[in-house]
Amino acid sequence: MNKERREKFIQPLSDGVKKSYITLWKKIDIYEKEIGKEFEDFTVDDFNKFVKTKLIKGSAKSTNVKVSLLKRYTEHIGCDFIQLDYEAVRNMVDDCLKEKRIEDENELRYVSMDELSIATNRLTNDIDVAIVYLLRYGISGKRFTELINLKTKDIDFENKVIKLKNRKVKIDDRMCYILKYAIKQSEYYVIKDLDKEIPKAESYELNMNSDYLIKPKPRSDNDFGLSSYKDNGLIGRLFRIMQELGIGISSINLLQSHATDEIIKYEEELGREISTKECSDYLRKIGSRQSGEDIISMKKWLKKKYKE
Repeated sequence: MNKERREKFIQPLSDGVKKSYITLWKKIDIYEKEIGKEFEDFTVDDFNKFVKTKLIKGSAKSTNVKVSLLKRYTEHIGCDFIQLDYEAVRNMVDDCLKEKRIEDENELRYVSMDELSIATNRLTNDIDVAIVYLLRYGISGKRFTELINLKTKDIDFENKVIKLKNRKVKIDDRMCYILKYAIKQSEYYVIKDLDKEIPKAESYELNMNSDYLIKPKPRSDNDFGLSSYKDNGLIGRLFRIMQELGIGISSINLLQSHATDEIIKYEEELGREISTKECSDYLRKIGSRQSGEDIISMKKWLKKKYKE
């Protein structure tokens, strides 16, 4: 009965909206079997858990679109268990991504430049390749503000330096090459259904008048692509980039790998190993937000691996 009701509801809708509902019905079917209850009989708590476990895959805006579509259906059939507004959805997405980052932080994983060079061949967008390498160079900031605020004029190709607000980062020829291609990219491709044999791709034009290296999708709320990325939007995008890389790493792993390289170099300059406190102090000095304890652990793991 409910299946027929759902099919009848989407019948007069446009093909694009129909496809969105069909995708949502499939997710609902899976969750219904997991909890032994039909969607139309959900409680507020059931629906909120469904959103957390099945709908959150990227940004708060994309999640909110899915929630809004389902709310349109539930209102049509007289159900009121969907009580999430955009603010609540955004908080839920933030919490889920925060939990994912905490999991990532607990798993140390060193990523060499050689490994990264191979892995980034899987990425579709030159800008995404640049983002991954910028993270490996330790460029991040609190909630990725260094990435978000990076402008093309901050990149000095002649002297091979990226000028940030409080520091300068030296780059090599490979990084210059990657950044030049990223700056030239005028169309961004969004890869969907990565878990399927043939993923889907959608694209949109970037506003090439933007001063920023990482340009958002042009919309009225970002001055049609001239403004910088929002931090929540970039966090969602980073999640998708790491999925597309497909080697089981996170942005935290890239930042930790950079910090480890810097500590190894620092110890070589001093001619001795440093303590956890000295490590933490030096990391703060060079603008890294990584834990001294984690970096010392990663350094020890690397040395053990090389000995073997």
